Amino acid sequence: MLASSAVVPACEAVVGCAVVAPAGSPRCSSPRRSPAAPACASVCPTGAVTFGERDKLLEEANSRLAAGPNLYVSQIYGKEEVGGTSWLYLSDVPFDRLGFRTNVVNRPLPDYTNRVLRLTPAVALGWGAVLSGMFFYTKRRDEIEKGKNSPGNDPKTGWKD
Repeated sequence: MLASSAVVPACEAVVGCAVVAPAGSPRCSSPRRSPAAPACASVCPTGAVTFGERDKLLEEANSRLAAGPNLYVSQIYGKEEVGGTSWLYLSDVPFDRLGFRTNVVNRPLPDYTNRVLRLTPAVALGWGAVLSGMFFYTKRRDEIEKGKNSPGNDPKTGWKD
């Protein structure tokens, strides 16, 4: 997965990322469609913003936590939240104080929709069967009604005498 980044509190506000980001765009947050690193990650002199495979970024984040346990909150935000995100964060300030939502579930969001979506084919086939049955019932009822009203037929059964 190439859409991974890690942000750590080493940023020294060099503002190189602000210079290379296109005007009017959120800083380096657009979805990645190529394996090239975003411009902000390539010009960051401190390594506060990095880019790469998620597994390698998790290794890097874990090694930074192990190397400086007093430098960071002991959490990699985005590792497990909503099943794991493509942005990973390390911080020396608790994430709730930074405005991050910390009350999110760890279960991946597609798990919630999977319950409903896996029933969709059965529901569609069921409704198709019900509506087909109603169509054929109505059609047959109309044919019988038409036969009852034909001259020479018994009005109770619709059959010819």
